[in-house]
Amino acid sequence: ALATKYPSQAIATVFLVQSWFELPDSEAWARDVPSQPNPAGWTISTLLLAWLLYPVLNSGMRAFNARLARGSVRVKCGLIAGLYLIAIAPCVGLFIAQNGKIPNQQFELLYKYPPLRLAEFAMGMVFAELVDEPKVNQTSVCRHSPDAITIVFIVFVIFGDLNNQSLDLVP
Repeated sequence: ALATKYPSQAIATVFLVQSWFELPDSEAWARDVPSQPNPAGWTISTLLLAWLLYPVLNSGMRAFNARLARGSVRVKCGLIAGLYLIAIAPCVGLFIAQNGKIPNQQFELLYKYPPLRLAEFAMGMVFAELVDEPKVNQTSVCRHSPDAITIVFIVFVIFGDLNNQSLDLVP
């Protein structure tokens, strides 16, 4: 399983750090080149940083709840919106700077690079707190929205044209 023409990839896969090295213009680390011994391992590799930082993020979340949120659903939703803006800022900035063109290799870097995924991980932590929030669970809209979102996603996957997606929006 670790047979590859790039031995450094085997080492990176064993130590779960391959997402740190998928840099643009590097054939050895490109997704389109089948050279990785465990291509699906990038998910764990990407999450490893977040889980290593989880104690720090969790203590920050507790401090946020104690000092700022104090049970306020609106404040937590505001934090989610702020984290979302942080998460998409590199993509939007690159998209604007390059006149609407993001090459596949740059997209891969933006998608897999662990530090760029931390805001999304923190968003998940806030969403998890909102799920346990009694104020949120009292309304039927919030109680049934995960089911509705799942159904919409399934319909999109079944009927959406996912093969003709392009990041190049400039003619």
